[in-house]
Amino acid sequence: MKPEYLLETPAKLNLGLRILEQRPDGFHNIQSVFQTVDLCDRILVGRLSAKNEDQLEVSGPVEIPADSSNLVLKTLKALRKGKIELPPLEIKLEKKIPTGAGLGGGSGNAAGIIHLAARIGETRNPCVLRGITLGFNRQKLFHVFDSSKLSCAGF
Repeated sequence: MKPEYLLETPAKLNLGLRILEQRPDGFHNIQSVFQTVDLCDRILVGRLSAKNEDQLEVSGPVEIPADSSNLVLKTLKALRKGKIELPPLEIKLEKKIPTGAGLGGGSGNAAGIIHLAARIGETRNPCVLRGITLGFNRQKLFHVFDSSKLSCAGF
């Protein structure tokens, strides 16, 4: 693979988390204060020719699937469903953030892909990027890459 893009998606620590009211869609609104840390996953991305499908390779000490259940591929599917035109991509995900530890590795990876799509994707409605729903159990969509306050749908 000859990568065109390198994304580093940091882990985050929740410094405070309030679970608020349940919404009609079953998720709860949350408020969170978190801090990113130096531990990062790396995502290398290259474009494939139009006749190919997205390809995902995962490496590192953390075992996670490289199939359609992976949040990176789910994010690409949701972006395309939201009418964002992206070429087929070859992606190498180098995992360093432990899974299931509450460090936001998967959601950070998804946010990195959304950030990349905002740079390389074509859409007639850029607000679509804000409306993607992936349905994972941490802060959804926008994993801000610095100390931040976040309010969004969560659990």
